[in-house]
Amino acid sequence: MDVRQWLFNRITILRENAGYSARALSLAIDRQEDYLYKVKVGKLFPSVVDLEKIAKLCGSSLEELFYEKFERYQLDKQILEKAAAIDNSKKGSDALMAFFAAMYEEKKSGK
Repeated sequence: MDVRQWLFNRITILRENAGYSARALSLAIDRQEDYLYKVKVGKLFPSVVDLEKIAKLCGSSLEELFYEKFERYQLDKQILEKAAAIDNSKKGSDALMAFFAAMYEEKKSGK
């Protein structure tokens, strides 16, 4: 899959989750009604400004749009926020790293 199709698929997921039609979202970002269709068929490539508008209108962010494990973004974000809130000291960080290392080793060994 090329980068245009990959990006269009991500936009489509955000758009559908937010309840926008392709036409409505195109118009909402001040583009022609066939803008997203032209992106889909490779006639246009959205600018970063347009991508940011799309993400915001869909209740998202550029970070989520480009997050490697797109479907896990919200969960991973919550995990990081909770980990950061536990303890900023070395002791807390060491405990979290030990926990994640143990979980990783357990998964790797198939237990």
